Amino acid sequence: MKIADSMHTAPIIVTPEDMAETLATTGTGKWSRALPRLLLAAVIGLVIGIGGYAVLYAKGSSYLTDDPAACANCHSGSGV
Repeated sequence: MKIADSMHTAPIIVTPEDMAETLATTGTGKWSRALPRLLLAAVIGLVIGIGGYAVLYAKGSSYLTDDPAACANCHSGSGV
């Protein structure tokens, strides 16, 4: 007994012509749809990662306070 007989389906035979027709109608296959999404995700990840690092490096949370000592992060008017 063949596996195809036990599932009640005929074996699928794909010819080179069928493959060429499929590729012609769908672009270059699954990568034609996945690649732009992957690149967009990579760009968004880079922007968030670099932006987050810049905020941490610049002590960005100090800009959210009213403490005058926090101004010493970027202003040199502290008299030192």
